[in-house]
Amino acid sequence: MAANTEQASNPISRGINFITASWQELKKVHPPTRQETIQATIVVLVMVVMFATFLGLADYIVGNIMQAILT
Repeated sequence: MAANTEQASNPISRGINFITASWQELKKVHPPTRQETIQATIVVLVMVVMFATFLGLADYIVGNIMQAILT
C-alpha cells in the first residue's frame, strides 16, 4: 500500500502511467472507413445547407418586418 501511495505522488511515475494508458487507448482507435467518411460528410453538408436556408429565411423575414416598421 505504501509503495502505491509513494508511486502515485511521484509526478514522473504519474506521467509515465498517463502516457502508457493513453497509448493503450490509442491502440483501440481505428480510422473511419471510406463509406463512414462519405456518410458523415453528406450529413454535415445537408445540415449546413439546412441551417443556411433557415438563417436566410429568418433574415429575409426579419428584414421585411423591420422595413415595414421603419417606413
